[in-house]
Parts: sequence; structure tokens; C-alpha cells
Amino acid sequence: MVTLKRERHGVVLKSDRVPDRQHSLFCPTREDLHRFFDAISKVNISPCAVELFRSLACVPPDLRLAINLKTFLGLSAVFPVIDILRDGLSDKERLSLVELDGSGISVSDREVAHGLLNVHERWIISKALSKSFRNAKAADKSYVDRHLLGDILGREE
Repeated sequence: MVTLKRERHGVVLKSDRVPDRQHSLFCPTREDLHRFFDAISKVNISPCAVELFRSLACVPPDLRLAINLKTFLGLSAVFPVIDILRDGLSDKERLSLVELDGSGISVSDREVAHGLLNVHERWIISKALSKSFRNAKAADKSYVDRHLLGDILGREE
């Protein structure tokens, strides 16, 4: 388990813990999901974490991927994503995975959780777009204030 500073790019974290690195099971089967939920029902996992995984397990994989990548892209717009497990997950997602790491459930069940959050796919997108996000953040003169544009084009009514 890795410990972070209490602050991430100027944003205060609720916890300074990072989930363990491991494989992510893309598109877990119904059997995988049943085994996973059976496993977490036998250990002390917060209702918040259970609900997160339940909500993701109940949507088709393509929609789940879109939901997870939307979350990731939103985080990427706020601060640089250096490490997916630290920066590329919401606090709720990160803390849910940390809970699972300390729960005693099997590695294969934790792989299901990483798959439900599309951790590997977030990493792929991060690698593909990190330079674009850095360049966009550095391009501070590549937009205009709306009110200045209104002065040029005329006021919107």
C-alpha cells in the first residue's frame, strides 16, 4: 500500500491511501460478478462501496466503460493524472478499492472490482491523452472571455 501526501495537485484528499496494483478483468462474466458479490457480502465493506460496484455491475459493459471514462476525463480536466490508481479515480472509487485490498477477498475478486471501474482502460486513455491535456492546460491564451466575445459580435439577448 502506497501513502500519498494529504493533498493532490492542490485538492485535499479524504484519504491518503492508494489501491494495490493488479490486473483488471475487463467485462467480468455473470459468474465472476456473482462470485464477487458473494465474496464482498461476507466481509466488512461499506455500503457506499457495495453500492458503487452494484450500480456498475447492473449496466451493460459498453455503458459502464463510457461512465468510467467520463469520470476519468473529468478528473483529467482538473489536474494531471500521473498515476491512475492515485489520480485517475474519484475519491469514492479509490477508497472502495482500498477497502477491498484490506478485506481479505481473493485477488481474482479484486480484479473484478478493477474491471468494473475500467482501471486498465483509464490507463490506456491516460497514456494516449496525457500530452494533449498538458498542452491544453499550458495554452492559457487559446480562448476568450465570453463577455469580450459579446463585445465583438454583439450582445446575446
